[in-house]
Amino acid sequence: MIKQLMAVLILIFLFTSTVAAESDSVTIGPYKVSFDLNIFENYSIDTTGPKDSETLYDNTPFRGYFVTVNSSKYYAIISISRFGRIMYTKNETDMQNQKAVLASACDDQYVHTINQRIDGHDGLMSMSNNCNLKNFGHIGHNTFLAEYWIDEVDNYGNTSCMILSSFPWENGTASLLKTIHVEELSDCITR
Repeated sequence: MIKQLMAVLILIFLFTSTVAAESDSVTIGPYKVSFDLNIFENYSIDTTGPKDSETLYDNTPFRGYFVTVNSSKYYAIISISRFGRIMYTKNETDMQNQKAVLASACDDQYVHTINQRIDGHDGLMSMSNNCNLKNFGHIGHNTFLAEYWIDEVDNYGNTSCMILSSFPWENGTASLLKTIHVEELSDCITR
């Protein structure tokens, strides 16, 4: 009886250890990005960057790095932007701006935005209940947009992280926002 019980316990342990979702970690430019979607479906991870650009509102230069996660139905894009100057991170209009960006991108006027703690930092999260991102083949799903400043100190910083996700809240996005960590690697800083 004890041998049978031990065999069952070993099988349960082996099964649960092989089924458990694993954390992912990628290095892109001077950043290490780690997260856990906590899902059991297959997905791929691609990286692009650096891409140099400038803001539309005041031509501040920035360098962007992108991590894209794709499954057969959903996607997430993690965008890290290092700006060419120190930015004020607590602008009173940030919440309205983020809400407007997602509303415009999703063609959805009913976007909700809340304060959200991400990677140990204060951030924002917006949600569209009926996003129509036709360019991504993504129509009628919930879509989430979150943003926080990686290096924010006393309301100032120059590196933001923005996360766009179409994974369902309970099956990818919540875990992504709870587990994401972006670390600047000191041995490969490029400014």
